Formats: sequence, structure tokens, C-alpha cells
Amino acid sequence: MPSSLYHPQANGLAKSAVKRTKEILKQEDPFLALMVHRSTPQSSTKISPAEIMLNRKMRTTLPMLTKTLEHKVHDKPKIQREHAEAQQRNVYNRRHGSKPLPTLEEGQTVRVKTKKDSNWSEAAVVLSKADSPRSYIVQTNKGTVRS
Repeated sequence: MPSSLYHPQANGLAKSAVKRTKEILKQEDPFLALMVHRSTPQSSTKISPAEIMLNRKMRTTLPMLTKTLEHKVHDKPKIQREHAEAQQRNVYNRRHGSKPLPTLEEGQTVRVKTKKDSNWSEAAVVLSKADSPRSYIVQTNKGTVRS
């Protein structure tokens, strides 16, 4: 999902993934570290990514019973639903009181502030919805911007 322009806090999930990837690549054996990461159950689904994909637990360097490696079919729609519910329970959004913003209509008057501007613009008009969610093409007194 795209994040808001000039608002890096909204991109925390991507930053977290990059941080985890860098940690894996710094390991003495990055392939082993990647295997451990893929075989570790996720907090939202209680199942590892490898187990979801392979329909069985993945063999790792830890000793395990062979019956643990048997084929097991998972209800993927249920896993996706549980994962989506876990994302909805995001603590950051509750703590900071974030709310969904109303959609803007063509011709609606708005105010825009870009990274270059120190103040909010004078009245601007929404020309159209851009190709990504929550992005619009807006006509300001300085020209047309995507925000």
C-alpha cells in the first residue's frame, strides 16, 4: 500500500522489513538466517511463511520428529482474514487517534502544503483522483500538483 507523501511514519512496515533484511544479510550464513526467518511462526497467523506455502513445516537445523514434517492443508482464506484482522488492531493507529479521511470529490476546494512550501496554499481545487489510493491531482495558484 502506498504511503503518504512527506510522511515517513506511514511507511513503518516497509522500513521494518528493510531492517530485518539487513540483519539477515549481516549474518555469517545469510541462507541459514533466511531459512530460520521463513520457518518462524508469525505473530498474526501463528504459522510460518514456509508452512503456509509448503503445507508442512520446513526442515531446519533443529532436530524434529518426522511426523512434524507431514503434509497439512491450511485454510488460506482464514489465514488471510486473521492477518488482516491483526493489521486492523494496529496499536499505533489507536494510540495516535488516526481516523480514515473522507474521499475528495472533483471540484472540491482544498488547501495543500508541499515539502517546498512553509505555509498552506491558498484555496486549491481537486481536478481528479490520481492512480493510487488517497492521491489527487490538485490545481493550486502555483500550478498543478499531485498530492
